[in-house]
Amino acid sequence: MTIKSKISLYISIIFTVLFGIICISVYTLFSNFRKQEFTERLQEKAKSNIKLLQELKTVNVRILNALDKKQEDELHRDQTLIFNGDFKLIYATRTTHSIRWNKHTLTSIKKEKKRYWSNGDLELMGIYSPSPDQSYIAITAAEDRLGNQNMNFLRYSLIVAYLIFTLAAWLISFLIIKRQLKPLDDFHLEISRINEQNLNESFVVPIQSKNEIHLLSNEFNHMIQRISTAYQKQKEFTSQASHELRTPLARMSSQIENQLTHVDEEQAKFLKKQLDEVTQLNELISSLLILSKMESNQNELNETCRLDEIVYNCIEKVTRIFPQFKVQLIFDSNEDLSDALSIRMNAQLLEIAIGNLLKNAWVYGNEKAPIIKFGFEQSRCFLQIENKGKLLKEKEIDLLYEPFMRGENAKNKEGLGLGLRIVYRILQIYGYQITYRKVHKSNCFRITF
Repeated sequence: MTIKSKISLYISIIFTVLFGIICISVYTLFSNFRKQEFTERLQEKAKSNIKLLQELKTVNVRILNALDKKQEDELHRDQTLIFNGDFKLIYATRTTHSIRWNKHTLTSIKKEKKRYWSNGDLELMGIYSPSPDQSYIAITAAEDRLGNQNMNFLRYSLIVAYLIFTLAAWLISFLIIKRQLKPLDDFHLEISRINEQNLNESFVVPIQSKNEIHLLSNEFNHMIQRISTAYQKQKEFTSQASHELRTPLARMSSQIENQLTHVDEEQAKFLKKQLDEVTQLNELISSLLILSKMESNQNELNETCRLDEIVYNCIEKVTRIFPQFKVQLIFDSNEDLSDALSIRMNAQLLEIAIGNLLKNAWVYGNEKAPIIKFGFEQSRCFLQIENKGKLLKEKEIDLLYEPFMRGENAKNKEGLGLGLRIVYRILQIYGYQITYRKVHKSNCFRITF
């Protein structure tokens, strides 16, 4: 999950939880207010009935029924029970059938003076009124239909408001965070396109105010400039050093070739081996010079060459070095292959890359006869070189294109461990891909153009 998504998520959760707490608090407060208000109404009715009895000093059912009739519209399902001090029922509303009581209930009312409880939809209030002449206990019950309706309306209103607010909070927070962090996305986009070919380019993320992202972009530009300077110095050193080494190596090659005509057969074999070593060094230096030149001059990246012709040239050169070198050529029957063999690449660099792969096939192969296949797959041309030999281990495959990396199959084999690195680096300049895989106990390298 990205930082932008995390910030949006956390802010949305915070606002959602806070609004949920507010909704619960509002509902709880209104519920307590309704309960308190209705309890006071029940208590007031109980007190009025007791007060009437105390004033009349006798139970007048007709008057009490008239009083209940008057208050019938005020309290829904209104019911009343009145007891004397000895817990004897002296009055009951004619419709009373839901109030359940016992001696324990009356005792607790008498002890607490006032007691509230509920039974289903009914809410009950018991009042004890002591008096020197006659004490009374009154129990009133009713259903707060209007209050419950208001609470239901409030509950559903809060639920709808909570859902709408939650959706709005998540959407608005995401849009605001996305807009505020858009410069960071632009910064990431600019960084992703930086490579060794455009290190000297700088950029500034368009920001209205100098915030942290703007400062970060400025510091990043300074860092890129320092890296570009160091990289240019390294390329210049590589180019100059390679150029200076070519002269003594050329002199050595000439001297060895001259000596070959003045020595015996055993010494000639030794000198030929030395000449091969010098030739390999010359090719390595030429590769470094060409790479440095290509990285400095991007216009030469638009050159085109024929892949099959380059492969033929590479086979011819490798055969001169290793006379017993044999290859098996396979061309895919796809009719689009012929046109696809014309690729955008410097011919000399491609020749170096394929030549290194063919030399590896000879050095590390058992049968000394690699299979070279030209193919066309998913609208792209590929060249596959397959040779039977000791397979690489998984940990070696991960480091296959690292400089000076040599696997267990390179023991007692000549080489510097730079061949595949140069191949990888040449192809990387053009955006082409080289992959390794094991096919039928064979090492298989595929270049996809």
